[in-house]
This record gives sequence, C-alpha cells and structure tokens, in this order.
Amino acid sequence: MVRSFISLGLSAVLVGLFASPAFAGNGESLVARVPAGMEGVVSVDVQRLRTAPVFADLTSVITSTSDYRSSIGTLTSNGVTFDPTTDVHTILLAFPDADNTPDPDDALALIEATFNTDQVLAAAAANNYTVQTSGDVRYFVARDRTVALLDATTVAIGPNDRVMQIVNAMAGNGSLGVGPSLRTQVRGADKSEIVWFAMVRPNATAGIQAAHGGATIAATFSAEATGTAVSAAEATRLVTEGNAQRQSAASDPAMAAFGLAPVLAAVTLEAADTSVNVGLSLNAATWASLSAQLLAVLESEL
Repeated sequence: MVRSFISLGLSAVLVGLFASPAFAGNGESLVARVPAGMEGVVSVDVQRLRTAPVFADLTSVITSTSDYRSSIGTLTSNGVTFDPTTDVHTILLAFPDADNTPDPDDALALIEATFNTDQVLAAAAANNYTVQTSGDVRYFVARDRTVALLDATTVAIGPNDRVMQIVNAMAGNGSLGVGPSLRTQVRGADKSEIVWFAMVRPNATAGIQAAHGGATIAATFSAEATGTAVSAAEATRLVTEGNAQRQSAASDPAMAAFGLAPVLAAVTLEAADTSVNVGLSLNAATWASLSAQLLAVLESEL
C-alpha cells in the first residue's frame, strides 16, 4: 500500500511540473475541479512542507528508490527536465469511498504547478500516447492513468472516468464540485494547515459520518480533527473507547519501543454533543524521534 501511494505521487509529478510561480498552495481552488461522487479529499501544500526539517529526509528516502530513478530517467530521455522535489506546489487527492481504506488505484490527483506543455506533449508522442483535445484541454492515457493538462497551472491524473468527468465538464458537458455535505466539511477545514482533509460517509449508520481536520508540520507537529458522529451517544462511546484503547496502547512495550508512548499521551480526545474532537501537539524532540521512526519504516517498505 505504501509503495502504491508513492507510485501515485510519482505519477502525479511525471507530467512536467517545472517552474516556481506564486501559488495560494492551500488546495481550495482545486476542490472546485473535483468531480461529483467523491467522498474525501486531502490537500498537501508541498511548497510550505519543504520548509519542514523532515522534508529533506523524506526526499532522500523517495529519491533513492528505483521507481523514482527510473521515472526521472524516462523523463530525461524524453526531453522533460524538472525537479519534483522543488517544483511541485500543491497536490489534492480525491477518493470516491470514505468508508474503506483509500485505494490509490481509485484516487484522483489534481496538481497545481507550472508545466511546459510542449515538453509534456512531445514526451507523450515519443511514447506513442495518443494526445486528444477537448477545448483548451489536452489529455492522453499513460499506462493505466489518464493525464489531462487542464490549464497552464493544473494537471489531473487518475482513472479515466474520473478525469474525463473533469474534461467533459470543462467542455460544457456536466458540472464539477463536491457535493453539499463534503463542501461543508471542506469549509470547516483550516486551510492554513500544511495538510488538511475533509470526508463524508453518507451511508453511515454508526461511527463518524463526516469529519475535517489538518496538520502543521515544522520543527514541531500539531494536528486537529473534528468528526460528527451519527448521534451524541455514539460520540460518547467513540471517545470512551478511544481513550481506553489509547491508554492501553501507551502501556504496550512494543509501542514504548517504537517511541509512541509520549505521542499517545499527547493525544486529546473529547466529545461534545455529536462532535468528536481530536488533537495532538508534539514538541520538537518528540516529533524528531517519531519522524525518524516513521521514515525508517517508509524506507523499509520502499
């Protein structure tokens, strides 16, 4: 699963994100281009993430993988030159089913940056991809993904049916934008966070039916999320059980060995009517230790 998400991210930057313009970076403008039927979105302000100390280590892990080296080699041989570690600005991932673990094969990626259209299209032609045109949009199928150059600063990559929803809507056939329930959660998310998310579970009969939250990643780490349970009683149950599980996990020797005990101790979990509020704040030392452990796991997975 980790490799699949990394591959998705690499796919997202393989269309040629080269320049360094000024972008809002918070992903909000990209939500307007998400097609109907999506139940979850995650936005990453990559431009701001680069200022976090952990970014250099994360970049080192990813760029050392064979997938990355192969991808960069393919692009270079086709005349596409860029550095994904410095030139990608914002990525918004959208998922159609919030009830299950997000599947990278179903994810739609919207990337904000500046790309060289001529280089991208020349590389597509060199690989025998058929470039098609719909209005001002150019698109082609690359392996099992459709790549659409929506405008001078936005690229969509994902399953063909999802990307074509965007392409067709931009040609006047259909509409874009998330549904009202998800839109409410998007509005509730703090766009000043480096990472923010919003999700809904329209058919939920238990647990959380909607949520939003975010995280700021710097020398320290902080995160918060607010979920809406199906009832006040369910919110109380979730918090009671969550706190019990957190306390039990904190005393687990395996958790302690991984350095998670102080992390679990820093979690706050509270209920207020139907709301479930989660918070986490880690100081520099705890965050440095945890991020080192997580990077080691990521490196072993890749």
